[in-house]
Amino acid sequence: MAQLQRPALEGVEQPQQSPAQQQPQQQDQQQADEAGARHDGEEPPPPQQPSPCGVCDQQPYKYRCPGCGVRSCSVECVRRHKDDTGCSGKRDRLAFVPLSEFGDRELVSDYKLLEEVSRADDNARRHRPPAPRPQLPQALSGLIHQARLRGVRLMIMPPGMQRRRDSTTYYNFRARKLLWRVEWVFPEADPEAAAAAQAQAQQQQEQQQQQQQQQQHRQQHPQRWQPQQRPGPASPVSAAHAKEPAAAAGGRGLVLVDARVDEERPLRPLLEAHLANAPGAGARQLALRAYVEAVAARGGDAGALPVLMRQEHCPANAPRYYKLDVDASLRSQLAGKAIIEFPTLIVLLPGQEGSERYPLVPAAEAAEEVGGGRVDGEAGRPAKAARHAGAPQLALRYPPPPPPPRVNGAQQQQTQQQQQQQQQTQENDQEQQEQQ
Repeated sequence: MAQLQRPALEGVEQPQQSPAQQQPQQQDQQQADEAGARHDGEEPPPPQQPSPCGVCDQQPYKYRCPGCGVRSCSVECVRRHKDDTGCSGKRDRLAFVPLSEFGDRELVSDYKLLEEVSRADDNARRHRPPAPRPQLPQALSGLIHQARLRGVRLMIMPPGMQRRRDSTTYYNFRARKLLWRVEWVFPEADPEAAAAAQAQAQQQQEQQQQQQQQQQHRQQHPQRWQPQQRPGPASPVSAAHAKEPAAAAGGRGLVLVDARVDEERPLRPLLEAHLANAPGAGARQLALRAYVEAVAARGGDAGALPVLMRQEHCPANAPRYYKLDVDASLRSQLAGKAIIEFPTLIVLLPGQEGSERYPLVPAAEAAEEVGGGRVDGEAGRPAKAARHAGAPQLALRYPPPPPPPRVNGAQQQQTQQQQQQQQQTQENDQEQQEQQ
């Protein structure tokens, strides 16, 4: 005879039984129901057959996937189910649960999820990677920024590269101007005379370096300074026009360099200074004889010589060149272009521009993207080309820098006196050297 169960008392919390304790009670209850059904003359209901496996559909299922609820009978079926459907086999902890079905299990699951999120956030804060440091020094970063304000995409080469070592471009904070190193290449110069001019320029450079070393040694050790052998006279080109001797041409003809050129200065006087006949520049004049004759044939107009600048980010076997206006300022000619360290200008003879050797960039493709990761060479950008075409349009986007700070009369007079004293000291030193 089945045991009678005690009725649950209202208001009294019943102890929770484990699954091991509930299973015998369920069996006893089932036996009692079967016995009662036989006593009443009714047939007991047939036992329910377990559902088949959802993967192989042959064996009764034993497992249920927590992620999607698919039934499986063995480990092979579980693996097959994951391979076919891509299921992770993990319960979706973010699935929506109605409030009527929300119980202790869902509450504990949400609590653990929040704990894991908090732990992951704490670990991320502790193991945060260091902030990226600027790759360039502050001076070079400021130089790139000032060039970008003027519409120029200036690119700096890694330390140790020859072009990086040769660059003398810098930004004058007091004058609020960029001073560019301009490299002039004359490919049609006489090779033999160009080699002689390069040797002469190298000798002049060594003499200037020796003079600078003597001056520094005299300033640092005025009492211990010993007179050394007097170098030869400085080059008229270097002294009068503040030009730096050219480096090796490397098979490009004759290469001349202007160390620091004001961005507001036109290109015509710079080109005329290189072609002018000056004392001590005989080798250079001999190398540039073809250019001098071409200018003389056109009435001494140096603007008749086409000045080109190569477009960057072009294939080496398909170069293209910009044609520059020698009467415009250097700033307006470099706006909208990409430059590596400093501009290199190529001076040709009349009629050579636009040839197969020196193809020109079309006007529609002359605009280059400034500040981005690439240089535009695509057509269909006439608006950007027009924006960088002339100085009036540039003034709208790139306003001129503020004027230099004012200097009162007392400071200006003091500066002039210091300059006069330095000049007098240099003259006295030269007289002492001559007497010795």
